[in-house]
Amino acid sequence: LLNREWDGKPEIERTWKRRYEKNAQIPQTIDGLCWLGYEFFVKSVTALDYPESAKLLDGWCQKQSQSLRLSPFDILWLGRDAQLLVYSPDPVQFRHRLLQEYFSAEFFVSNPKLLTQELIEGVAQDQSKWPSVYLYGSLLRTVNDLINLIDKIIESASSINQLWLALACWNWSPSFDKKDKEKFDLYSLNLAQTIAKQLSEQNELTILQIELCHFAVRSSGRIGKDLLKLSASFALPKGRVYLYQILAKLDD
Repeated sequence: LLNREWDGKPEIERTWKRRYEKNAQIPQTIDGLCWLGYEFFVKSVTALDYPESAKLLDGWCQKQSQSLRLSPFDILWLGRDAQLLVYSPDPVQFRHRLLQEYFSAEFFVSNPKLLTQELIEGVAQDQSKWPSVYLYGSLLRTVNDLINLIDKIIESASSINQLWLALACWNWSPSFDKKDKEKFDLYSLNLAQTIAKQLSEQNELTILQIELCHFAVRSSGRIGKDLLKLSASFALPKGRVYLYQILAKLDD
């Protein structure tokens, strides 16, 4: 969308200015929008009035290199004209909640240390923030990065919600090559066993059972079977019979 806006009808005057080359200004604009998405995430809002948004972005812009420093207005107006932000002068908000979640997730990819243990504990209590975290997990480049994220979420879990957030990141895991997939599948079995030990209510175990069945379909043969066996071990009687019937067919 930013490329389309940049390339479209250059003879028409825009509210934003072409201050640098395209391959420099657009990435800087994206970084600014990521910062804005992060600020929305931290403040638990979906919109801010224009003066506050400009002030937040100005603080970010001032920290950038003088050789490539946009103004808040360059970022906001290009984002607006590219339809990433609502086409309205006030308040400032992303055109869709998913865009806000995506840009905040991209911010964490570049700034993982800002996703602190304290922040995770707060996020776990506010499910509206979960998509930013599991989208962040889906954007991670390596299996070790994703494992570290999930471990960080369940580390000293102070509530059941942290376990569910870890499961959400688990389910949104990206595709890995064969070697990394085998590593992640084995980790998944250990993770499921760890989470199962911390659940006591049948309805909680039923939710975990459903998640395990979904993931078993995506896992390699042996691990997939082990996940189904674990799921069957705490399923209700009728579901347990059904899962063991599936396992019997897989063994044939």
